[in-house]
Amino acid sequence: MAEITNRQFASIDWTDPQNPRSRIYNDIYFSSSGGEGETVHTFLNGNCLEERFRNLPCGSSFTIAETGFGTGSNLLILLERYLDLLRKKSISLIYITFEKYPLSPDDMIRAHTCHVSHAEVLPEFLQKYGNSDFSRNEIRFKLAEIVSLRILLGDISGSLGHFSLKYREQINAWFLDGYSPSCNPDLWTEELFEAMRITAAPDCTLATYTVSGAVRRGLAAAGFAVEKSPGYGRKKEMTRGRLKLQSDRSASE
Repeated sequence: MAEITNRQFASIDWTDPQNPRSRIYNDIYFSSSGGEGETVHTFLNGNCLEERFRNLPCGSSFTIAETGFGTGSNLLILLERYLDLLRKKSISLIYITFEKYPLSPDDMIRAHTCHVSHAEVLPEFLQKYGNSDFSRNEIRFKLAEIVSLRILLGDISGSLGHFSLKYREQINAWFLDGYSPSCNPDLWTEELFEAMRITAAPDCTLATYTVSGAVRRGLAAAGFAVEKSPGYGRKKEMTRGRLKLQSDRSASE
């Protein structure tokens, strides 16, 4: 395992192993009874990923950005469902995610011991995550040869400038999965929404579990068309959106 220095890891309350809770944000990482279903409904279906992957020309690339990597469950569930499709079409998946307080390698293993995953890439993910150098500002490694994972560590505000320059007009889908605005207001900012606009490809979509009015207004002000749609389980509603095209903007003026 790589040496780990100068990194504040997540502090996790394991009182209920099936629902590990962040002590910093007082919110759960996932619910074993509905976490996978929520990811599929909110982020995969909310961004219409299966349809979009099927419609991509063979040999294409697709870039997803995420706020809040946590246990990596969104990525692993995505690959559990679509890795065969991505391989069949030789699609390269680029997955960029922000995480201020990453799980320690031991906690990452524990999280996936409690939450059984059938993802083919899980052993490879755990091995490469555990061997990463957490003293750096980012972690990069490949999974299943066609997935490029980049975890940007630390406060998101320190990463957005470089991120916006590097990925201008390249992000095809956003998973807004940070802790809720009431628990972590520093994440849901105009700075983030503006970076989303700058990096959005013409077909960019977004999905999030929150229906916070401030979040929806912020996204709309940044140039996204947003709407409420049915949520998962007890959550009656969620938010979906897409980048407004120039024709949309002209029509609203």
